[in-house]
Amino acid sequence: MIIDAGFVEPIDTSRIEAWEGIYEKFRKEPGINRDGVIYGMPYSWGAIAFMYRNDAFDTPPTSIAELFDEKHAGKVALWDDKSAIYVAARLNGDMDIYNLSDEQIAAAKARLVEQKPLVRKYWATAGELVDLFAGGEVYISNTWAGYQSSLLAEKDIQVTEFIPEENAEGWMDSWMIVKGRASDCAYKFLNMQITELGQCGVANVNGYSAANKEAARACMSDEQFIALHQDDPDYLDSLLLWKPLGERTEAYTNAWNAVKAQ
Repeated sequence: MIIDAGFVEPIDTSRIEAWEGIYEKFRKEPGINRDGVIYGMPYSWGAIAFMYRNDAFDTPPTSIAELFDEKHAGKVALWDDKSAIYVAARLNGDMDIYNLSDEQIAAAKARLVEQKPLVRKYWATAGELVDLFAGGEVYISNTWAGYQSSLLAEKDIQVTEFIPEENAEGWMDSWMIVKGRASDCAYKFLNMQITELGQCGVANVNGYSAANKEAARACMSDEQFIALHQDDPDYLDSLLLWKPLGERTEAYTNAWNAVKAQ
């Protein structure tokens, strides 16, 4: 939407020294490409995985259905975001989550309304979910993979992330240049961000994966490299990578807002 609105400049990839080191999947991602022109430099990625407290489950959960099970009433959390529609749609068996019909969106909305009495909190920030887990108010939720779990580990709260049978969304963040602001300084920043300094600077703070595999290999320990799935292209390809919703954004957003308004 930022690109279509004309808010950003195309990226001159010849000025990005490590451009070819970025995963090809991200360099070709539709979200940063328009008619053969590139508008963003990928720098970080991850999954919208699911997470549970180890001390609350004798049998590890494997399905999104756990968040909709009455036995967990009051202990469930869900991200306060239109992507909740994606979660419910997958549970309904509608896997083409970025191209849902009006009927499929309505079915996802109905599923979320049914779930609502079980939900302790629709969380908005990383810290909010961490506090809910740490205080024992919640023991299962979707999560920003690698981030909240690492914050909970610092509090000695044992949690496990998992990709459910119904799969998980994936995301990729990119740096863009504001329209009319392309400069040598901007490209110096972009080049720093995609080097070892920038890539592990991000990964070591928030636990997200690096877009430049070569930089990650150079600056991560073997354990960190594996934990962040940098060597696992099947994991990367298995995620339902976020796609622009375009004109359908309003339909998804309105449905989620209607759930919260119930």
